[in-house]
Amino acid sequence: MKRINYLPATFFLVPILLLFLPIPAFSLDQDLQEALLRAAEKGDTASVASLLDKGADINGWADMYNRKETALIRAADSGKDEVVKLLLARGADPNVLDSHGATALMYAAADGHATIVKALLEGGAGVNTRDNFGRSALFDAARGNLPDIVRMLIAKGADVNTQDQNGETAWSIAAERGFQEIAAILKDAGAKEAYDALRWSGQNSMATGPEAAAITNRSAWQHLWTNRLRIPPPLDIDFARYVAVCIFLGTRPTGGYGVEFGTPYEEDGKMVIPFRERKPTGFVTQALTRPFAVKVFARKDDLGIVLKKEEMIGFR
Repeated sequence: MKRINYLPATFFLVPILLLFLPIPAFSLDQDLQEALLRAAEKGDTASVASLLDKGADINGWADMYNRKETALIRAADSGKDEVVKLLLARGADPNVLDSHGATALMYAAADGHATIVKALLEGGAGVNTRDNFGRSALFDAARGNLPDIVRMLIAKGADVNTQDQNGETAWSIAAERGFQEIAAILKDAGAKEAYDALRWSGQNSMATGPEAAAITNRSAWQHLWTNRLRIPPPLDIDFARYVAVCIFLGTRPTGGYGVEFGTPYEEDGKMVIPFRERKPTGFVTQALTRPFAVKVFARKDDLGIVLKKEEMIGFR
């Protein structure tokens, strides 16, 4: 005779009891917040207004795209002008940060949503707020090659010489990408032409073997970009004041390799520019690469240039 497993009476009572237990407020609140962000992303002003009336927090966070953000940030990022205006009119704070330290203004500037940028600035958005990497909305507009938004931010007092964690400015970002109009706008607004902050790097070049070169004239500069990197030269450099250093690592078996430059120093009457090879860590591209790095340095008097590969211990 087969054994029958009888279930205890409590098994049947639990589902019944659950019907009478209150649902945690956090769950309800979170559902409202997520619904608010979804409605903002779709541009559904009626649903946004309704959800706010039901108690959704106008400045509350919800998880979207691997970050916590507000409805205003979601609407600004999605280019939903009317939702942005509605949220601002209902009292949304334009300076609330997402989990990356970014504001609605930064997302709108990066995506080229000029009408939203204007509305946010008029609504009190901080033009010089910086994210977790030290970048303001001006960086985003410069990177996106968006001259009208760059002008709009400058007119509202954007600091054109703010540096991020890597020492880059909006001008250097524009210059590195060859955005000459943006660079000129920033210069006219007082941006310093920090050529020695310029750097470029990549995983593909025409060099199959290791090479190192100090470039000291315009002809060599043009040749580097046109023949070795196959990219149009981003801008001209005053080689009376600066030197450009290019390091080719040659063919490498995977991605993840790179070049790091150290601080130049004087030795035996020469300007020594140290560099080292950075090895891969973690998951990398499984394909052959030809890494390169280019960096501009201010020249020291008329000293000759020496490029010196150093290991970690001797790196300055």
